[in-house]
Amino acid sequence: MSDSRNPFVCGWYTRPLRPTNEQATALAMTLGAARFAYNQTLVRFDEMREIHLSDRTAPRPTLVLLSREAREAAQDYPWMPQVCAAVLHEAVDDAVRNMQLYFTGRTFRRPSLRSNDNDTARFTARHFLISENRIRLAKVGWIKMGGENPWPDGMPVHATVDRWNGLWWSVDIHILLLSRPIREGAVTDRIV
Repeated sequence: MSDSRNPFVCGWYTRPLRPTNEQATALAMTLGAARFAYNQTLVRFDEMREIHLSDRTAPRPTLVLLSREAREAAQDYPWMPQVCAAVLHEAVDDAVRNMQLYFTGRTFRRPSLRSNDNDTARFTARHFLISENRIRLAKVGWIKMGGENPWPDGMPVHATVDRWNGLWWSVDIHILLLSRPIREGAVTDRIV
């Protein structure tokens, strides 16, 4: 399953979240802000692309430009500082990547605006921590999780929090697993 040159294998598992009312409010704000950033980026990508197509001297839409615009626009919304900035960056990154895949022909479905029926927010490794049956999300706090970790020795890379129809919360935890032992003395803290 894994490449013999690469000692790492990716895996993931889903666990239900059991947030308190206060945590559910913080999660709803985080997921709503991620949806807002994603949707605004899709709209702005289209605007920049149209301008670039009509005037080739205008900048083409890139992750760097759209991230900068998103950071500047976030200052106009007083609730944005209450949300983890990495989550917003990941939403902008997703929107740009999805649009680039569409316009380069690598996917046939044009990205659409997200609705609040299915919200997602991705936390990068530096912005969450897992301890037994709890997960600590940046600017949300410790939340109880159900289920078990099938790979307790894995290194978590990112966690995606989902809410379906406003009723069900879950976290998909993507991890790196060692497929073979690392030689003694090898640097293992810089694998991502």
